[in-house]
Amino acid sequence: SRVDDVARILGLDPLMQRKPAELSGGQRQRVAMGRAMVREPVAFLMDEPSPIAHEQELIERLERGLRALPAVELYAPDPADERAPTPIFHVGDHHPDAVAAHLATREIAVWSGDCYARELIAALGLTERGGAVRASLVRYNDEDDVDRLLEAVAELT
Repeated sequence: SRVDDVARILGLDPLMQRKPAELSGGQRQRVAMGRAMVREPVAFLMDEPSPIAHEQELIERLERGLRALPAVELYAPDPADERAPTPIFHVGDHHPDAVAAHLATREIAVWSGDCYARELIAALGLTERGGAVRASLVRYNDEDDVDRLLEAVAELT
């Protein structure tokens, strides 16, 4: 059916039996898009392009890459679409500020410490380690940006 096809395209097929209150914000946004797509409109009028699929691909690429690097500890829940595209990680015995400084020499901007995530950093037990590194991805990032970040982090492992 058209509904099933659209659900598959938007990655909603495993969620079809859930109630709206059981969906994340991103999932509800995809449901709204799907409702419009099922009607096969001539055009979509949107206030901004939907970054969901693009950011999802980038966060998955980044997290796969970080997990593959020795000495990198990644703190990330599953699934990635349930949260902001900002992984939190540690690189071996390097202080987060030192990792951020190294990345800055490669023109890569990240947060270090507990900036904007004090409660989360404390809950993860990372306060004593100086917090963590937080790398955000946004709609204007691309695969080359992710690969550049991974290469720079790999230099520290």
